[in-house]
Amino acid sequence: MGDEPQHIDWHQASAQFQASIAELSKRVQEHVVPIIYQAVPSFAESIKPAVDAVLDISQNVDSAMHTAYLEDGAIDGDTHEGLMRWMNERGEIARLRAEADRIDSTRQACVTSARGLQSGRK
Repeated sequence: MGDEPQHIDWHQASAQFQASIAELSKRVQEHVVPIIYQAVPSFAESIKPAVDAVLDISQNVDSAMHTAYLEDGAIDGDTHEGLMRWMNERGEIARLRAEADRIDSTRQACVTSARGLQSGRK
């Protein structure tokens, strides 16, 4: 019967697979890696203006935050750690204010709805 499965010599298959991987690795080293080395410097040069602009913006934001921290009294000292703590606290304050505003808006909506229902019953 021709439908019987063929015996696989796993040792030979493994050796063939390893030889194929070795050949692939060799060809990548010979042909692909040099192209990548040529492409990366030109890519780096092409994005340098954008990277420089982002760094400038980042430095300006950092300077503005540091100035605001000092104007707020720099209670934790004029250190990076103090600035980071102050920024985290400002973030938490903003989050709590937003949550309070949401709760207040919901309460106001409930009051308005309740008044509308009461006036409709009269």
